[in-house]
Amino acid sequence: MFIGSVPKDVMLQMHHIVDFENYNNAWVLCSGSFRVDSSISSTYEKLKVHSNDVNILSVSIGQLAVNETVKFEFINKLAFVEEYLTSRNGCGFIDRVASIAASMQIAKFSSKNEYNQIHQKHIIQNFGIFHQKAKESIQRLLDKLPIASFTPGDFIEQAKKARPETDIVIAFPPTYKGGYERIFKFVSENISWVPPEYAIFDPKTLDRFLLELMDRDISFCVYGDQEMENLKCGGKFLSNTNKPIYLYVNNIERSSFRRKSQTSRQFKYQEFDPATATAKSIVNVTRMDSAQMTFLKNVYLAKRISHVSGMFNYCVFIDGKLAGGIILSLSKYGDIESLYVLSDFSVSRNNRLSKLIAMIATSKDIVSEIERRTLLKFKQLCTTVFTEKPVSMKYRGIWNLYSRKEGFLNYHSPVRNQSPQQIYIEWFNKYNK
Repeated sequence: MFIGSVPKDVMLQMHHIVDFENYNNAWVLCSGSFRVDSSISSTYEKLKVHSNDVNILSVSIGQLAVNETVKFEFINKLAFVEEYLTSRNGCGFIDRVASIAASMQIAKFSSKNEYNQIHQKHIIQNFGIFHQKAKESIQRLLDKLPIASFTPGDFIEQAKKARPETDIVIAFPPTYKGGYERIFKFVSENISWVPPEYAIFDPKTLDRFLLELMDRDISFCVYGDQEMENLKCGGKFLSNTNKPIYLYVNNIERSSFRRKSQTSRQFKYQEFDPATATAKSIVNVTRMDSAQMTFLKNVYLAKRISHVSGMFNYCVFIDGKLAGGIILSLSKYGDIESLYVLSDFSVSRNNRLSKLIAMIATSKDIVSEIERRTLLKFKQLCTTVFTEKPVSMKYRGIWNLYSRKEGFLNYHSPVRNQSPQQIYIEWFNKYNK
């Protein structure tokens, strides 16, 4: 039902680092799924928890938790929800809130392709089932959410209510500028309501926000996915599936470090040196299991990169030596004609070896093998590059830049009607410099 919940392991770190018994009030900013709010309000009965958020779902749940309501109407593509609620006798505000949560399921399939349209139709036809499940989930949350207040609005303004010595600020601000707005774009366009005023937060200013809290002598425990040079963190959570999460606190006498690992299985190999490449070198692509690929990811992928287990894992060997790895999955955007490249990495930065791996990822041999396994037909591959730069030098000239967004680039490539060996010859003649 919720997107972007605070990981449970991070919650454990927070309880280890922060002594909530020392405070009268906890001001939770960007409550989101209310996991933090619920955890501390249920554990510390004397602590008054004050929640906050701006999106329609969290605002509605927050108001419901303090016996208030929000006026909103389902319109446009969600107009059928109003008809559904009208047809039911005895609907209360919790039913309307549950309808928002159920509508978020439709939002997952908002793209205009056959795959998404089929799923949307299924959810709409069975909306009553999705609505009931959402209602039960919300009720379970409310049963363990004894918050003192809820304020819809800018979390920076909410933080100003905290007082020195007696209060603490808890926050997990957005990690991408405009990320909240993208997540709730569908429901925002199809639900009519008066949203609270707030400024879109830029994660680059997180250190400024924390320094302002320190200047006011406000205790805080704030989550972030960036390590800041001018601030010390009291906790760190590492995962092989996401970026590191840092916990910044004003009192770092207690500290916590946790790592959550995927299964990794080491195997012997030799690294390929691109300086030894010749026109007669032999290329082989080998399927790998997820444990073997996790071992390689831990070696070659930067720790700041969010990388996850893929459905299809391959290693590229040149003259029997490892040159790189390719991790693919079905398109995360629901496009059944596209494969999504989660990661492609090389063992060396020299001689543009990374370009070769990115090119081989689009080979008809790899795609055909996946087609046989999935009984699907793929026309293209997609990937995302997280960068502030206007282009990716690795993909430049070999993939097509599809869109440029703030903080990331989207690239597409048609399936190359070439074998890995043929692609290698093209790379050797054109890019191996």
